[in-house]
Amino acid sequence: MKIVDSYINGELMNNFLLNDPVSKKTRCQLMSYDINNTLLSAVQEQLIDGPTVFMFSGSWRLNLVATYIELRMFKECGLKFHKSTLFVEPNESKLFNLVLSKLAPINLVILHSDYWVQHQSVENLMYNLDQLLQYVSPGGQVLCTVPVNHIHFNRLTMSCDDLLAQTHGTLINDSLMLVRK
Repeated sequence: MKIVDSYINGELMNNFLLNDPVSKKTRCQLMSYDINNTLLSAVQEQLIDGPTVFMFSGSWRLNLVATYIELRMFKECGLKFHKSTLFVEPNESKLFNLVLSKLAPINLVILHSDYWVQHQSVENLMYNLDQLLQYVSPGGQVLCTVPVNHIHFNRLTMSCDDLLAQTHGTLINDSLMLVRK
């Protein structure tokens, strides 16, 4: 009866999800949307020569020379990270902003990040990308890819072409690539 009560109260499930290494790894992997090779190639072609930072992009699945920033909770999830991965807590905004300022990359890239995208409206997405421009070096860029179905816009009144016109983005397969300079 104790097991049933703890399951009903959620304790058993919460303890399992928080402490089981397989569950941690699965949760971390689910926080990044799939990236196909066509999209990854298009991103690589768009990069400017110089320091690159990939932010909340699932660095364990990328093999690029860059600095990676991941959520601190990923550190203990059992995935193999690059030596150049920094683990941050974005809620600690002063420290997070300081890290981005000190890195001062030419390219700040966000690839299909569930944490960062979170079904933002088109206006909010563009505003947040513009806010990130303060952290890139002069002449640098912020590059973001988002699955189109994870952007919040009225599909009854706005077509994908309208979305591209509003964001000045590029559609690659089912993803929108946005570049802010």
